[in-house]
Amino acid sequence: MKSVRGVMLAEDEVMIREYEASYIDNPKSEGYVIATNRRLIFTGSTSTTTGSSILVRDTKIDTITGIYGGLTRKKSIIQIIIGVLIALVSLYFLINEGGLVAFIALLLGAFMTYRGFNASGVQMYLYVLSSQTSPSISVSVEASRGLFSRINNHDAAMTVAASGPGRHTEQMIKEISALIQDIQIMGDLAVNKWNNHQMVDEPVQPKPSTNEQFSTVVATVKQTANKVKETAVTASEVVSEVSKKAKENKEEKLAAAQNTKACSCGTVCASDADFCTECGNKLDSKSEVIFG
Repeated sequence: MKSVRGVMLAEDEVMIREYEASYIDNPKSEGYVIATNRRLIFTGSTSTTTGSSILVRDTKIDTITGIYGGLTRKKSIIQIIIGVLIALVSLYFLINEGGLVAFIALLLGAFMTYRGFNASGVQMYLYVLSSQTSPSISVSVEASRGLFSRINNHDAAMTVAASGPGRHTEQMIKEISALIQDIQIMGDLAVNKWNNHQMVDEPVQPKPSTNEQFSTVVATVKQTANKVKETAVTASEVVSEVSKKAKENKEEKLAAAQNTKACSCGTVCASDADFCTECGNKLDSKSEVIFG
């Protein structure tokens, strides 16, 4: 007998489409939505160090009356604001010789900001309405929950939560309604039509692991610190150059003062002149122009 993802198929039952609805690496968790010419099936499994579990839920294609779903991407605004404030304050102290503590604070602020942009990740929900029960299948993928964290609620016969959408989540939401309509109307003829329809292997912005996030933050902070150091060195060089020029100007003025005499009328004359070129008065040899 044929089976798909461990789920046995009935006599003359043929798989038409299989979607990876949810996936997470650690702990390893998978969830698949499978469409056959007779049923719509959800099967999921999770494996941890303490054990493993499997879940299967299905409904007959003929009894499905409607589908609605959605896909959202969220961020933690509060965490972003706090992270930016910590990063700015620590950056100020780092520029002013804050030392290791300021660098660690800058690292923490950058990490909080990065986590804020990825805090909630991607959230997906898919409800399959059926005349058997309302809804007959409910698949909810939320970044803040673990797979199978909640199985039943007051609204659904089955609710599955997973920490990350799978490779075909977005494609599934867009086309599963048309797939079910074709199966209901065309019957077995829908098999060839949808088997020839290409699957798009595109994960919905998978959330990086904590190690990847931390590595990205460390690299960003190092780049920022290097830019700060380069700016500080450039500013120091500019200040040094300005001080050097000021010293040279002062020395030039002092040298010029040693080679000039000043008349009582205010005219500056050469040091070897005996009379003022302006008023004609005799110059005192002790009369010198003082600069600076």
